[in-house]
Amino acid sequence: MLKGFYCPKSGRDEPFEFCWMKCMNHCYPPPLLMSLSKHRPVKENKYSVTEILCPPQQVYLKRNNDYCVSPSSLIDMHVGTAWHEKVEETKGFVQELGLQDEYSMEKKFTEDFIIQHKIGVGCDVVALSGISDLYVKSTKTLWDYKTMKYFYTFKYLSEGKWEGNTIPMQLNTYRVYQYPDAEEIKILCYIKDFKLNMTERYDISPIETLRVPMIEDGKVKEKVVGLLTEHVETQKTGKPRPCTEEERWFNAKGVPLRCEHYCPVKELCPQYEY
Repeated sequence: MLKGFYCPKSGRDEPFEFCWMKCMNHCYPPPLLMSLSKHRPVKENKYSVTEILCPPQQVYLKRNNDYCVSPSSLIDMHVGTAWHEKVEETKGFVQELGLQDEYSMEKKFTEDFIIQHKIGVGCDVVALSGISDLYVKSTKTLWDYKTMKYFYTFKYLSEGKWEGNTIPMQLNTYRVYQYPDAEEIKILCYIKDFKLNMTERYDISPIETLRVPMIEDGKVKEKVVGLLTEHVETQKTGKPRPCTEEERWFNAKGVPLRCEHYCPVKELCPQYEY
């Protein structure tokens, strides 16, 4: 599990407590480092929706090894989390107005599955968990809040092409197991690298609404069971399959972007080339 930070100054892995209490050359103020160090404990046979959509090898390495990450790599995620937390603060106001039945906010769910092993004999009860951002009952719309870069926002907004992106499966999983009556899925997207000339050149604003394609219930449930089965069996065997080229996000220059910039356990991975 995540145990500390990779120090950008010394080049060493350090436990969180060292960065807060003992380091004399803070790269960031200690309170910020404390907030970045928050992480969810790993529970056996319990997976989140976002977790099962990650490559099994990455999830296996994170679950079975202590690792460190640079503080800067957590900033983007921290900004997105802060936005969610600010919106969640309105839950009390929604309740005061008696609108909690109309607006379901930050609602958690847990679904249990019996996973039959393909290896050996037996089965496991595996829990899938998730938190949806907002469901509006009157319009039957499931909303999600995300921060995105301009390139991807423009791609989805103008072309509607989501191939290779896990967002539709993530949000359709929330829909199937929480709001099966939903007729539409939308993302309220904050463009984190927005510039003023984008409005003039591309007619795009700092905040845009993206429509997410609906996936048939049967296909979603089949995919979920398949993903859970693969992750559970990877834990059982201790032999994760290599990440595919699609999972590694190769760009036009042949660089695996996920490995280089977005994998927190790349140093532990046999596929990563130093």
